[in-house]
Amino acid sequence: MQLTKAVPYFESMLTMAVFDPVERSQVAKFGDQFGANTGTLTFNGPYRLTKWAGKGETRWVETKNPTYWNAKTVRIKRLTYSVVKSSQRALKLFKRGDLDDVTVSGAAAKTARKLKGYHTAKQNISYYMELNQSRVPALQNQSVRRAISMAVNRQALVTRVLGNGSQPLSTIVPAGMFYNEHSGNDFATAAADGVAQYSQYDLQKARQLFKAGMAAAGQTNLTLTVMGDNTDSARATLAYLQRALTALSQDGATVTVKVDPLSLDDRLDRLRAGDFDVAVSAWSADYPDPVTFLSLFTTGNSNNYAGWSNAEYDSLVNAAQTTDAGNVTRRWRDLVAADQLLTREMATVPLYQVGQARVKQTSLKAVYNNPNGLVNWATAYYQK
Repeated sequence: MQLTKAVPYFESMLTMAVFDPVERSQVAKFGDQFGANTGTLTFNGPYRLTKWAGKGETRWVETKNPTYWNAKTVRIKRLTYSVVKSSQRALKLFKRGDLDDVTVSGAAAKTARKLKGYHTAKQNISYYMELNQSRVPALQNQSVRRAISMAVNRQALVTRVLGNGSQPLSTIVPAGMFYNEHSGNDFATAAADGVAQYSQYDLQKARQLFKAGMAAAGQTNLTLTVMGDNTDSARATLAYLQRALTALSQDGATVTVKVDPLSLDDRLDRLRAGDFDVAVSAWSADYPDPVTFLSLFTTGNSNNYAGWSNAEYDSLVNAAQTTDAGNVTRRWRDLVAADQLLTREMATVPLYQVGQARVKQTSLKAVYNNPNGLVNWATAYYQK
């Protein structure tokens, strides 16, 4: 393999699932149906997927792979997964002994904190609001966008609504993922310097900005529909955002907020079609580098659903991936400048970095979570 340009994060990219080997003969045999169900797959990891009917299945089974190179260290022979959409229901099943390890949020996470097996893990996942400026003209005004951001009390959102160990975000890039090779500084801290105030809760200032922005836009009333997922935590987040943004209303400028919880497929279809006012979206790092987040908002990126475009921003992100890719100092400056520009413009509204709250049976040991939410069961065992 020969790269066409320098890629500083190349080695970490190789750990992505897309680089996992697959059996060529199986791909040739099943074509588009490869991976659609258990019968089309082969495995070289510690477990084999043995019972899975395909998309929509809510229960599946993995069994120990006897041909795994380190099979002698795999101590749990069978893993059964269940999709439980309600955290309260999942916690009830856990307490009853039907589940050994569950992920919880909201009220269930608060209840789970009292249990011995409760723990949280910070994830390299950012949640944010996408603002569709082409569909809602008032959102083209920077003061209106900043007002929306400053109306959100992120600390209240993560503690009172989510309750799962999530942390407020100042910019789109999460903390604890990328560090300066020379100073050891966290990128998220460096990028927030000088722009964090645009993501800080200040309702009085937000109302002032909103009133001024609406006047500049020649409008007195803003009507928004905020779109998101249809899970327990997502619906609770939408309800919170509805209250927070409605609070921007004052004499001379009002905002009416509706919410639209959708299935994942429907939400993605609407995003791709640009059929939304404001959307709550998320991105999980493909590799531990800021560019995996920052590239989302470059002109023409397929994930830039709101269609925001800024030539200076594009230039900074491009330099970090090309001319400055081999220079640690210049690349760091490019990326910090790009993140700060994105935040000053409030082209997207950062909300929170995901914390995964889990509770497991205390007899279950050596279960490791990675920063992208995956679980490594290869070393797990039960202590009698």
